[in-house]
Amino acid sequence: MAASIIDIKNADIFQNDALILGNVNLKVVQGEFCYLIGKTGSGKSSFLKTLYGELPLKKGQGTVVEYDLTKLTWEEVPYLRRKMGIIFQDFNLLMDRNIFSNLSFVLEATGWKNKTEISTRVSEVLALVGLETKGFKMPHEMSGGEQQRIVIARALLNKPELILADEPTGNLDPDTSDEIMKVLFNLSREQNVTCLIATHDYNVMGRFPARIIRCQSGKLMDEDAFSI
Repeated sequence: MAASIIDIKNADIFQNDALILGNVNLKVVQGEFCYLIGKTGSGKSSFLKTLYGELPLKKGQGTVVEYDLTKLTWEEVPYLRRKMGIIFQDFNLLMDRNIFSNLSFVLEATGWKNKTEISTRVSEVLALVGLETKGFKMPHEMSGGEQQRIVIARALLNKPELILADEPTGNLDPDTSDEIMKVLFNLSREQNVTCLIATHDYNVMGRFPARIIRCQSGKLMDEDAFSI
């Protein structure tokens, strides 16, 4: 039986003192690929922020990559996030250095010391996203789709158990969106990485079908539960 990567029970999700989602129950296992959908303001981002320790879990139970969210301290948050890859719409690449240096910088910042090991790992993640020959390029020399692939590569550097992506194709054209989703979809299948992808892009979801979790009316439920 696959290990639980996300296990939330009877949880209330708050933004400051405002209740955003009530009585959340969700289990996602290793290697599973899921979409998180819902209208703007429905609670998707607040839920993701709770999973990566930006918002505290004040009520209920929650375990993510073996960390108990109810007992999580600020000192532990960086270690929680090292077991995750977090992908946003905004690329946040360092524009004054090439791609190889962007990725090396992240490894050095998370405790990697050996230059050979750093170089090897950077080459590995670039190969995973199909950009093994582009490490010498500066970010501004790359297309939006290529930059998003680099962001995915960056998220993979520390071999995460879980990828959380908030609208990863929001700024991309349809063809490029398909390319990015294919990368994420294949990573889940081939590397056994759990993926939770918040998106509004129903076309992409149709082309890459997977489990759908919906935020609606202050609840978070599997899509099939809404259609009953």
